[in-house]
Amino acid sequence: MSPRIAVLARCLGLSVLCLGLSLGCQDPGTPPQPPPEVEGVVDAAASTVVVDRPTGVLANGSDFAVVTVTALRKADGSRLSGRSVSLTVEGEGASVLESALVTDITGVAQAHVMSTVPGVKTVKASVKDDTGQRVLLDATATVDFADVNTVRLLAFRSALPEGVAGEPLKLLVVEVRNGAGEVVTDSTAEVTLSLGSGGIVFPEGQLTVAAVNGVAAFPDVVLKKAGGGYHFVASAPGFEPVASTVFTVAPGAVSALGYDRFLETATAGVAQDLEVTLSDAFSNPVTTYTGTVTLTSTDAAATLPSHTFTPADAGRFKFQGITFRTAGFQFLTVEDSAGDFSFEQPVDVAAATASQLVFTQQPASPVSVRASLGDVKVAVQDAFGNPVPVTGLAVKLALVGGTFAQGTPTHTTEEGVATFTGLSIDDEGTYQLQASADGLQDATSANLTLSDTQAPAAAADFSATAVSSASIRLDWKAPGDDGILGTAARYELRYATSVITDATFDSATPVTGVGAPQTAGTAESFTVTGLTAATTYHFALRTFDGADNASALATASAATTNPCDGYVCTPPASQCAEDGTSLEVYSSVCVVQDGAPACVDGGMELQACPGADAVCYAGACTTAPHPGAGELVISEVMHSPSVGTTEYLELTNTTSHLLDAHGMTVTLVNGTGSETSFTVVHNPTLLVPPGGRTVLAQDANSTRNGGVPANTSYGLDVFMDSTGSITLKQGAVTVDSLTYTSAFPQAMGRAMSLASSIIGTKGSAQAWYWCESTGSLSGGDRGTPGQANDDCGLNVEKPLNWCAIQYPKTFPAEISTTDSYDIYSQFYSRDVTQRNTQGNDFYPFIEAQLGYGTDPANPAGWTWKAADFNAGFNSPDSNNDEMKAVLQIPTAGTYSYGFRYRFTDAGAPWVYCDQSGKVEPPEGTYGSVTVVETPLTNHVGIKSSASPLESY
Repeated sequence: MSPRIAVLARCLGLSVLCLGLSLGCQDPGTPPQPPPEVEGVVDAAASTVVVDRPTGVLANGSDFAVVTVTALRKADGSRLSGRSVSLTVEGEGASVLESALVTDITGVAQAHVMSTVPGVKTVKASVKDDTGQRVLLDATATVDFADVNTVRLLAFRSALPEGVAGEPLKLLVVEVRNGAGEVVTDSTAEVTLSLGSGGIVFPEGQLTVAAVNGVAAFPDVVLKKAGGGYHFVASAPGFEPVASTVFTVAPGAVSALGYDRFLETATAGVAQDLEVTLSDAFSNPVTTYTGTVTLTSTDAAATLPSHTFTPADAGRFKFQGITFRTAGFQFLTVEDSAGDFSFEQPVDVAAATASQLVFTQQPASPVSVRASLGDVKVAVQDAFGNPVPVTGLAVKLALVGGTFAQGTPTHTTEEGVATFTGLSIDDEGTYQLQASADGLQDATSANLTLSDTQAPAAAADFSATAVSSASIRLDWKAPGDDGILGTAARYELRYATSVITDATFDSATPVTGVGAPQTAGTAESFTVTGLTAATTYHFALRTFDGADNASALATASAATTNPCDGYVCTPPASQCAEDGTSLEVYSSVCVVQDGAPACVDGGMELQACPGADAVCYAGACTTAPHPGAGELVISEVMHSPSVGTTEYLELTNTTSHLLDAHGMTVTLVNGTGSETSFTVVHNPTLLVPPGGRTVLAQDANSTRNGGVPANTSYGLDVFMDSTGSITLKQGAVTVDSLTYTSAFPQAMGRAMSLASSIIGTKGSAQAWYWCESTGSLSGGDRGTPGQANDDCGLNVEKPLNWCAIQYPKTFPAEISTTDSYDIYSQFYSRDVTQRNTQGNDFYPFIEAQLGYGTDPANPAGWTWKAADFNAGFNSPDSNNDEMKAVLQIPTAGTYSYGFRYRFTDAGAPWVYCDQSGKVEPPEGTYGSVTVVETPLTNHVGIKSSASPLESY
């Protein structure tokens, strides 16, 4: 025995043993229990059995009724799916087509019941329950099968063929038949046709016909609406209606055109689109048309398309590019290429936009000089030669190769024509007329020839005037081409040291360079050069026209003079000398060069600038004292540059005069208290213009210092720290000083820049008025050395936002005329008080006053004294600042008191403050105090008790 079989044998033995033990251990007195009883779930009473045709079903073995069984659950009436259903039919000749039925997901099962024997048949159904038994349903259904020989039906003889719109439909015949499909020849039923589909369409013709021998024929029924999906329904009293087969009605022949728009007007040259629909006599699109349609016109220049229709066009096509070119009434014809149809419509074609000019009347050549040219007419046309009857268009007429005696005339058009009259030409030659108008193509005429026989007149007012020792200017008035009319062709000018006559003219010296004659009467001049000084010269001028006709001589004489007489030379501008304290003054003198005056440089005189602190600046002597206290201030500090960028100080001149910073001492103290100093050395002077800036740097070479434009270097051995102090001194005078802490801008590579509006004020001592510069240096760091500073985001709102008497609000007891008390006021304004939230901002452009008076409605008339920032004010997280002033009233009486504020801008208004806030006089609840002459021994002591105020 194999090991595997042995193992199986052992397992089988153990199983038998265990089974025996199990049976042996049972209580022999307890018999086995039967399985629990299963309850049925099919609701026989509620389930249903129905048929779709309880009557009228033919007993021919093929016609049927549909039986529907719905199985329902007892408990809740829900539908039972997947249940086996059995049907039985009681009655002779009846049968069920399906052999096995199962309910679907909706609890429904269907079967077909037929019979070969007429009569009522009863259908019963049973459903298989959970018990395994079939439950016979209470509901039954009956079907009354009819005898085929007694049934009468309506039927269409045949399928209906396709019809044509407007033509009688063919094969439209209805028969009365029995159940076997045979015609009932003795039937005379009155049959009526109605349209069962195809939209709202009304058939025409006789629609009700009495059957003859069981047949009703409809020979003249017409449908005029083409389309598909049609069918007829035949009905008769006592008969079930019957439907025909579905058929279509095709459109008839083309007999009309439909357009998407009326093409009644058009513009020459403008392409038109026209969608054409081919229609039959009943307005049906002729979708079956496949011929070729051509477009023709009485406009021979028109561009007209054609198209061969395809079934996809469905009788409709958009003809594009219909372009007329001849203005006026034209006819457009749309026709079939085979001649089956033709339609014509009128189109009024308007001229296109005016685009060109044409000569319609011009003078015949040749014409005599200055003779009338007669009427010249210029017409406006479009690009296709159609006249454009525009009125008021300005047309200019020019003469190519010359000018009209009347200039360049301009006339406006009337009905598209501009007429020019009274024109003449003064010079002989061959010309062309050229007409132009804005936006239109010019027109050019044929050649026009003019001839000339009259000589010019002698030049009038011929005179000579000495210009210099080597030149004489000649002046005259131009003669005409013919006498004093027109414009001559050329001049011939000659000179000699003796009188010139006709006999000696040709031997005199000719002058070249004389310009062509101008219009008769025009003043002309010419300067003859290269003459000898102090010599009398005689001049003669002869004029020629285009035909070489010569005028009589015009003569004049004059003597040359000294060109430098009265000639003024302007010397070069003075310049500052290199020593910085002297002015180089230059001169210029007149000399005769080639007979003409000329200015040449003279000598240079070095003038020392006079007076104390004298310097030379911008080409002029002035004074530049060394700066006094507050006149040259620190405005930008680069204390922590990146590698490759120099440290620097920017100083700004706050005065209206020039300053010299040469020799000033700068002391730097670092964060540990170590001190280094250097002297500003910039020989001979380091000038700072009014409002200008100078830059002191470790290294002033901008090619290696990170792009800092410095004025002078103080050495690479001098360093600033990120905190410390800077002091500027001129001798014993402290010019400016700045102590900067870690509260000041500390960013590496970004200069700390004083807000531009704070420069030159006490506000420069406050860290909150300094910011990191946003300017760019070529080395990558940020700064604006030598340039205007940022304003550090200052955006002060004016006037003051809020203010009030802080303490005491009022005096509860009398005070003496000799007593004095500290009165406090707090105020708020955006970017004025909110930068330092631990105390005062010390904004330098705010002014405060404490006032008192007897009329609370007129505080402007009170006595006012200056108030200043309260140095002891320290209110954490407060956006307010506090002012303090001393109140002492020397005269007894009852008084109101309060504060007022204003910005120091010229004309800034005062803002008045009472106990609660800003007020507009005469309103206001001010502090109140009574003052008496006799000092009080037990007056109330006043203590400051500033209470926190809410930010405005």
